[in-house]
Amino acid sequence: MNWHAAPAEAWQALGANRLRTALTMLGMIIGVGAVVLMLAVGQGAQATVQQGTR
Repeated sequence: MNWHAAPAEAWQALGANRLRTALTMLGMIIGVGAVVLMLAVGQGAQATVQQGTR
C-alpha cells in the first residue's frame, strides 16, 4: 500500500462510519479521563496519609 494513500483512505473510512468513530472517540476520552482521575485520587490519598504520619 502506498504510504501517501493510507491517510486519505483512513479519513474516508472515518467519514463513512461517523457514529462508530464518534463512539470510539468518546470511549477513549472517557477511558483516559478515568485513568487520570484515579491517578489523581491515588496521589491525593497518598499525600494525605503521609501528612498524617509526620
